[in-house]
Amino acid sequence: MRLLVHCILWTMLIAHQAVAQSDNCVQIGSQCQKRTDHSLIIRKAADLADLSAVADAPWIRLLSISGRESTENQIDLSVIAHLTQLERLDLTDLGAFDASGIQNESLTSLSIRNGRPLSYDFAASLEKLQTLQINNAIDSISELPLNKLGALEQLSIINSGVSSLEGIEALQNLEAIALTNNPVRDLGPLAQLKLRRVTLVSNQITDLSPLARSTEITHLRIGGPSIASLNGLRLGPSLVHFDGSKSGLRDISALAPATNVKRVLLEQANVTNVAALRGKFRLEQIDLRKNPISDLSPLVDLPNLTVLDLSDTMVFDLAPLRHLKSVKSVSLSRIPAEDISPLVGMIRVEGLWLNDTLASDLSPLLEMPSLDTFVVDDQKMLTKDNLPTYMETRLKPKKE
Repeated sequence: MRLLVHCILWTMLIAHQAVAQSDNCVQIGSQCQKRTDHSLIIRKAADLADLSAVADAPWIRLLSISGRESTENQIDLSVIAHLTQLERLDLTDLGAFDASGIQNESLTSLSIRNGRPLSYDFAASLEKLQTLQINNAIDSISELPLNKLGALEQLSIINSGVSSLEGIEALQNLEAIALTNNPVRDLGPLAQLKLRRVTLVSNQITDLSPLARSTEITHLRIGGPSIASLNGLRLGPSLVHFDGSKSGLRDISALAPATNVKRVLLEQANVTNVAALRGKFRLEQIDLRKNPISDLSPLVDLPNLTVLDLSDTMVFDLAPLRHLKSVKSVSLSRIPAEDISPLVGMIRVEGLWLNDTLASDLSPLLEMPSLDTFVVDDQKMLTKDNLPTYMETRLKPKKE
């Protein structure tokens, strides 16, 4: 009898634990979504097939769905309407899909990549939407209900067919825009907006003057061969980050009023004159790799600079670098300078790259107090201990 009672109690305990577990999580394909977990990422085919179960987890705030492994012609997204607390939605590789069920008033961020809604009309109901990213998912900005997206603050249009920005002026709260790899030419519709973050990469834009009203830009990214100058911009103390890497930029004089800029990245541009960087006391990083620059004199008084890259430039004279007492990392690979003695003044340099250097005398490196490990010639890693031996070997004529 006792054994029977024990078995009954044990069975009841197991059943109670099973119920408790089911109360604490919802099975969605291969995943068990706990009530304490507000994020759900769906990638596997089994999870996609059981997408309807998401309706039983209304506490989800971040949902990411990828249709890459789906075997269905079209994934049914109507279940998303049940997620009353949803704040962020990422949709990737869904092909053509029906988005009409996405009516979540709580949604603040939406990303659509490599797929296309049958219509963007659903976005008109997303009154709290602040961030919208569209990547390879739209042909014309007119597809968006722009007059219904008054709360939108950030808009990214990437790898798309957008050639005109007409209508975007309706987004009066827009602060950040990213246009990458689009056939757009004219920024005129942006003239009435006051933007703070701007990314323009690989478009067909040549004239930046429509952005003149955006005087408080904090982050600016320019890329692609079409833009040769920053003329037309009214940059000022608000700018903290500028990236003109892999661009056609030749003239950066518009950076002169940007007195608080911290990072200037210009890898593989076409800059010859960096006078605009003179006196930028807050500058922490400068990247001038692969530019035809030769004169470093504007860089002599940058007390907070910690990272400097001058590799693959036309710098012959390193004398101005002796004034840079705060730099910790410097790259001088493949430059024509033969005298590296000015580096002795860079008392805080810890990392140094001198790949393929033309300097015959490397002994000044022994006098750099913070330098320990460094790279010279063909990726040769050295320390101060083995540098003298290496210099002897390096100066010996090679046997034929």
